Amino acid sequence: MKYIFWCFSVLLFSGCIREITIKDPIETEPMLVVEGYINPIYPHLNYVILSESANAFDTVVDPRFVQDAAVWVMEGSLNEKGTISWDSSSTRKWARLSGVSWIPTSAKGIYADTMLAVSPNLAMKGRENHYYKMRIERLGSVYEAVTHIPEIVNIDSLTYEIKENAISGKLFGQITVHYGDPQAMGNNYLSMYDSAGYDLLPGWGAVVEKKVADDHTINGVYRHDLRFTRFPIGDTVNYYIHSIDRGTFNFWQSQINNTGMPNPFTSGTPMVTNLKGERVTGFFSGLGTSHKRVIIQQ
Repeated sequence: MKYIFWCFSVLLFSGCIREITIKDPIETEPMLVVEGYINPIYPHLNYVILSESANAFDTVVDPRFVQDAAVWVMEGSLNEKGTISWDSSSTRKWARLSGVSWIPTSAKGIYADTMLAVSPNLAMKGRENHYYKMRIERLGSVYEAVTHIPEIVNIDSLTYEIKENAISGKLFGQITVHYGDPQAMGNNYLSMYDSAGYDLLPGWGAVVEKKVADDHTINGVYRHDLRFTRFPIGDTVNYYIHSIDRGTFNFWQSQINNTGMPNPFTSGTPMVTNLKGERVTGFFSGLGTSHKRVIIQQ
């Protein structure tokens, strides 16, 4: 009987073993990493950052910015047949930025509408219920991505409640975001905030605590979302809720799930991408942006 149990155990656990082949890092070709955004409100927050991936054993920690690419963005809309009609006359070239006050000199892989450095008000902005195609050309390769800006769901108000820390006795504020989810199904949201007191947000990377939500479980209700962050008295909180399509939702959910992994060998969630091409990852995100600001006061 013991022999039979031993044989069964060997068969059971041996069935869970799978051979994998790990490539020599030196032989691994870098991937193009794309981080792109387009929104209808803030022209300076419509940009794409291009860089190259590094292998897990690379001793160089600085980003490998890509400076030799060409980028174009085109607008489109749905036609009666349910396909996207692209407007070639809307095409704008996004060039690598330099000499713009809010762009760090060390960030050499940021591409945006060339008008941003000349006349920001004339720079390209997205529009609700429109589609956007990004085309990137580099070293003979072509990469494309399509994103959609849904109808904006506006933040009605930000409120806060002053509370006391039970241990230190210090006062802090907790904010609640108030907005109405439309009756139509299929709304997806990406929310984030910053409390650094920026008059002009330098980039979407400056925000913290990204969070995704949808209306698959609860739809068409007025929402009062409490954030558990403890904001010190005097903080200025800028809060953003973006209406996003499902593909963008899936990307940000995978990105949030992978944030904070303790080491590069941890088994995380597969990253989602809308980029087409060889050896490319990242995402081009259409954001239907709504923004409110509140100052925490006692």
